[in-house]
Amino acid sequence: MDDYNQDFFAGPPEHYAHQDLQHNPFAAMLPPDYAYPPHASDPQYASEHGYYGQGPIVHEGFIPAMEDVQYQDEQVNSSYPSPWTAHQEEDMLDTDDDMMMNEELVLNGDIPGLRGPTLDPDFSGSEESVNPGGISDEDPDSDFDLDDAPKSRGRGRGRGRGRGRAARGSRGRGRGRGRGRGRGRSGADDGDGRPRGVPRARRRHREAKDPGPEFKDTLAKATQAWLREDLETAMKHAGNAIKINPEVFASYNLLSEILYAKEQYEESVHVLSMGAVLQRDVSLWHRIATRVLDLEGDERARLEWAHRCYSQAIRIDPNDWESRCRRLDFQLRFDHKGQAKSELEMMLKIEGHEYELDRIQQLAELCAVTQEPERAVEPFEKAIEYHMRFQKDDYSQLDWQILNSYLELMQTLKRYDSAIPRLRSGARWILGRQNESFWDDQADDREWDLDDEPRRIQVEEFVPGKHDKSAYGAGLPLEIRVKLGMFRLHNGPTYLSEAIAHFEHLEPEDGSEMAAVFDFDDLFREVADALTMSGNHEQALRYYNALRRVPDVPQTALFISISACHWALRNDVEAERFIDAALNAAGTDLSARVQVARFFQEWGMMQRCNEVAQDVIAKGGVDLVRKAKLNVQLPTQRPTQARDHVKRPVSAKVSRAPRPTVLRELAPKPTTLESLESRRSPTRPKEAKEVKAHKSRRRLRGLLDSEKEKLEGAQQRDKAIREMYQELKAIEDLVDEGDEESTETYMEFAGQMVDEFRRMEAFYPRRDKHVKFVGYIGRKGSHFRMKESALAYLATVSNREGASEGDPSTHLNVGEQAPEDFHDIPFDAWLDIFCRYALLVAKYGKNNRCWTVIQAAANANIFHHSSQREHHIYVCWLACALILRDEEHLCNACRYLIKQHPYSNDAYRLFGLMNRLYSGHRSWYNGGPSQKFVLRLIKAMDFALLDKEARLLYKFGDQERSGYTKGGQNDGNPEGITDVNVALLSMYGHVLASGGAYLNALNYFFRAYSVEPNDAVLNFSIAIAYMQHAMKRQSENRQYQIQQGLGFLHRYYELRSKSGVDLQLQEAEFNVGRVWHMLGLYHLALPAYERVLALGRRISAEHAKEGPDGLLRVEDFANDAAYAIQLILALTEDFQGARNVTREWLVI
Repeated sequence: MDDYNQDFFAGPPEHYAHQDLQHNPFAAMLPPDYAYPPHASDPQYASEHGYYGQGPIVHEGFIPAMEDVQYQDEQVNSSYPSPWTAHQEEDMLDTDDDMMMNEELVLNGDIPGLRGPTLDPDFSGSEESVNPGGISDEDPDSDFDLDDAPKSRGRGRGRGRGRGRAARGSRGRGRGRGRGRGRGRSGADDGDGRPRGVPRARRRHREAKDPGPEFKDTLAKATQAWLREDLETAMKHAGNAIKINPEVFASYNLLSEILYAKEQYEESVHVLSMGAVLQRDVSLWHRIATRVLDLEGDERARLEWAHRCYSQAIRIDPNDWESRCRRLDFQLRFDHKGQAKSELEMMLKIEGHEYELDRIQQLAELCAVTQEPERAVEPFEKAIEYHMRFQKDDYSQLDWQILNSYLELMQTLKRYDSAIPRLRSGARWILGRQNESFWDDQADDREWDLDDEPRRIQVEEFVPGKHDKSAYGAGLPLEIRVKLGMFRLHNGPTYLSEAIAHFEHLEPEDGSEMAAVFDFDDLFREVADALTMSGNHEQALRYYNALRRVPDVPQTALFISISACHWALRNDVEAERFIDAALNAAGTDLSARVQVARFFQEWGMMQRCNEVAQDVIAKGGVDLVRKAKLNVQLPTQRPTQARDHVKRPVSAKVSRAPRPTVLRELAPKPTTLESLESRRSPTRPKEAKEVKAHKSRRRLRGLLDSEKEKLEGAQQRDKAIREMYQELKAIEDLVDEGDEESTETYMEFAGQMVDEFRRMEAFYPRRDKHVKFVGYIGRKGSHFRMKESALAYLATVSNREGASEGDPSTHLNVGEQAPEDFHDIPFDAWLDIFCRYALLVAKYGKNNRCWTVIQAAANANIFHHSSQREHHIYVCWLACALILRDEEHLCNACRYLIKQHPYSNDAYRLFGLMNRLYSGHRSWYNGGPSQKFVLRLIKAMDFALLDKEARLLYKFGDQERSGYTKGGQNDGNPEGITDVNVALLSMYGHVLASGGAYLNALNYFFRAYSVEPNDAVLNFSIAIAYMQHAMKRQSENRQYQIQQGLGFLHRYYELRSKSGVDLQLQEAEFNVGRVWHMLGLYHLALPAYERVLALGRRISAEHAKEGPDGLLRVEDFANDAAYAIQLILALTEDFQGARNVTREWLVI
């Protein structure tokens, strides 16, 4: 095989035929004198005459479902195993031998892993005694105080005193841990118990007692009835078996499975729980908890029940990590912070998990919430020291996120001096420079400069070029650098320059679309507030001003902070301007206006504080004023109705004499964003309804006079938006061609337009997106408010060509009919800008920004109420998910399209196509949500195809029947389905096969095969499912499974090759070669691959006549075949042949 170009074919390639025994890939398996039968065009199958022949395929390798049980594959999605898999491991594809073994053991009243009827006092009580009072936060780990079970069943002469809370209904007992002296049934060892100083002997399980012939006979009858599917008889005998001997678990297990088959799921779990107390089996309690979570009904009750199950597992094995993790999840879900905290501390004591940084980080977050941060410091520091003893690798838990959590903990405790060394050493270790400890001798932060010069080069031990610059300042994340700057700022004026240098990396003056302020606005707020607190007001203003571009930042609090800085700098004019802006931004938000009043009071401007406060009181915000402790006069009685909007004179009498309205030298406390936001009320008070007046609607001019400045700003924005839109239209073609400069311009302008669109509350109603868009101003007769959307609309109208000058209120009636544009740009054009911008952002790898834009478009009511626009959004969603390789978003978008176009083959093919194009690891395509979604479609299809009488014969639940018929409003077939959808069945088969459930996949492949037996892809799928199942660890009769697969593979080859099209023939040859390759039959795989190469030359020559576009449309397998040949030759040490293949086919 040194020369792979040897003439393998006896004849020219154009004479290939599927009947040619020499060239057929299955010829090696035929008898030497075999010849095709005369009717070669008919379907040919395996027979006793040889590998080929006529006759039916016997699907003995396929294990069908039971006749009366529908949708057997639900075991894949559900945690409820069938009776014969009740105690199998997670591999649900074990052999039939295992199933028969379990059935025999049930008949004999025994199951692997089960012990005799040992009664354990830990489980002898009811469920209530296991966890008195339900879920509690008081004693989260009391189960560790339970004593070991006694060796004998006998109870001593006196009851031992336990430690912990008494069970419900029992008497209180004193402290102690002793047990009464035991008098076991055996009568042995009737002394005074274990002498002091003698170690406790290890408890051993006693042998199981023979349950007796009557119990065995009754249980055998129950099992036989169960296997006959006579559920009523089986349930009767299983109940009798429990009555005869309630200490044998097998009878509870069987009765539980019978109840589950009768769809009495909750009763099934109850019975299994009753039997589980007889077993000290952690996995059994895990299974019960899983079943409980799958039940329907009250979610809180189910969660508490599952919580008790995991508590039982922990009582059996206190070191069971999985049980503790699950119980911790429930405690966090119940918001039992104290219990979760104690749980985490116990988890960190389990051997092998003492330094789990993820759990320590969780503990630190809980401790911070409960005002006990010092509890997490010691385990955090020990874990960091432990991990830093080793070299960093891909599996190291210590990363930037963990280090940042530790630094936040130290920042909460204000331990800045001890945090800085840990920050420096930890960052050094993560960047791979753990040996450079000499940097600890430097008092400043020159180690983290971006360049070696001028400071880093001055350190003698530093070797330039030893490490890349990314291992120094360039590799330090922005969050960590800001933390270092904050610590330096708190170290005093000596380190102010170091702190400012670190903060400069935020680039507050960056005005581009990609500015850091959009991604790190929280860092800007922290830095600005810290600089304000330290008295560096000029520096703080730089970061406050940068935040003005972020729409999500509360504008009122931001303007107040800016004004406070200007007051401190004695810039009275700017301070006044921003305090007015704060009042305008507050609008009708009473809590925001209270913030402004509080600011006036802190700066000694009591008259203005009184004016704002009285206005808030007049609008029903007296509780907010009282909570803010403003020194103003409060009404003696809460008003029962709202005041009208006519201003009334404010009483000059206040509780304290107003101070002079002059600027004090220093405010009591610097006004920061953090301090302002902490005073905001968690819920905005409702405004009192306005008393109707017997007069006409107010003129718009009155409002415009007070909002004139805002209207002028809106007009400027409208002009800017129009100009940007014209620019975007002009450069669209250049962007499509990939021009970088045009792309950057497009992204900048489109980003600003998208943000402008998102500011409009008319597109995003407070309730939900289902509220239809009715215009920017509202319907006639409603109270007009000067909101952003109304201002934008009036600005647009006034900026139109030919618009009348003067009172903009003349345009009010234009808003009576919902417009179809925004800033005179049609909504369809806005949608196109959204989608183009999202795609461009995705190409630049900005995941968060991309999904923010897409979701903003999907949540806009003007797009949501148009099916065509919404379809356009989700197609864009698909494209972005492919670009960002986000499988979750990919599957969600496909599922939406399937819902919008049910039982459409194109939608199903799109789902398969998208997941084929996805290049990452698949976890959502074959995950539980996808399987359940497709299975519901299949069940709905089956329900629709059955008539009313036939539906009664199948096990459709009442809830399902009601859902399919919409509560009886239709006949259960609203889509008018007439035939079984083969594409849907095949898609579900592919989903199951992708997850490794090949036997379950064959169920649905054969359902599709019964409708379309001549579908090539379906035959190939069945072949692959058989062969992949044959490769499993415990496959039954591998040889037979492989032969079944080869039979369907041959059928696939016939169907593909009979058309004579080179493309289809090449595909068939390649897939057959891949199967031989998978089976390790290289002497059969190589000829098939070589035929693929020969066909590749013909295909390339044929489609080259059509030009480059013709070649692009061809799916040529020649390169894949060449790569496979290279692997085979290299593994067989034919390196020269591999080199020849690579040179001719694989070198670009």
